[in-house]
Amino acid sequence: MRFQPVEPNIVIKENTELAGFKVIHTPGHTVGSICLFQPGKVLFAGDALRSDRSGNPKLPSKMMTADIVQAKVSVALIAGLEFDTLLCGHGAPVKGNAAVRVKELLANWQ
Repeated sequence: MRFQPVEPNIVIKENTELAGFKVIHTPGHTVGSICLFQPGKVLFAGDALRSDRSGNPKLPSKMMTADIVQAKVSVALIAGLEFDTLLCGHGAPVKGNAAVRVKELLANWQ
């Protein structure tokens, strides 16, 4: 697929706080992918991760990821955070022990 690049309205730097959320740079799906993180509570993962209809975390899609090696590094970064709920760009919310479930997913990534 080909997409036309767009110019951002604002540039957000890593570790910036927006409305109580910390910006985490998680490239892989795209070069500029980010997650929004509220420690101990929630991680908005965008397309860094997916989930199924039952709310189980899934790895990023190889077909829809610009750099799968970098995506794995980003998933490892996410796995090092503490959060209870994971909200992905695609799929149902991952509720309860979401960080532990992402750690398990990463451990099984081959």
